[in-house]
Amino acid sequence: MIKAVGLAAVVAVCVGRPVVSQQAPGTSPGVCYHARPKPTCSAFLLTNAGLYWVLPGAGPYASQSVAPVMRADWGIMWNIGARDAVGGALFAALDKNTGGARAWLGPAARYRHWLSESGSLDVGLGVAAWYSELGGSLFGVVKVSPNRVVGVALRPEFLRSEGAFCADPPICSYSRTDSHWSSRVALGVELGDTPGLVATLVFGLVVLVGVAVSGGN
Repeated sequence: MIKAVGLAAVVAVCVGRPVVSQQAPGTSPGVCYHARPKPTCSAFLLTNAGLYWVLPGAGPYASQSVAPVMRADWGIMWNIGARDAVGGALFAALDKNTGGARAWLGPAARYRHWLSESGSLDVGLGVAAWYSELGGSLFGVVKVSPNRVVGVALRPEFLRSEGAFCADPPICSYSRTDSHWSSRVALGVELGDTPGLVATLVFGLVVLVGVAVSGGN
């Protein structure tokens, strides 16, 4: 089971808003809370949260979802050029299916291409390190944002789960438990900037409770 205190500390570090001093003339830009490309910001915080709906026919796992799935990210990114940024984040995923609630937490790599002063294209990939099922599930994201506050995203996911399989077909006199992979794609809307920060704080608490209740490893 996840040590809630340790995870809460990680989330607190990721979502904590830094005090950014006013940039003095001739000095390098610092870490920004309101994300901007260079030269305005050398780095910026990432606080995104959203609701997603699993697309039909996106894989055998899709039919198990009975409600919108929730996703969130807390992290930091560095502008490595006028239009490009790279960084890392802690992602959280929570959804409910016919078997109950499931939750995943883990690190993710992120890339951003700035389309304008506030618009962007984001790509990311994370791997579940704390989970309510089996570890190693992969969570991707491709998001287009016209501004800092709202974005539309696709989240392809490759989930590793455990189930009972017939060990001696076609008789099936006994079964064995084994892991298997399945895929799905979800489409949704995310909030960022200040609305995203508020949403991720609430969401983070929900995920921690969800993982603890479901007996996460």
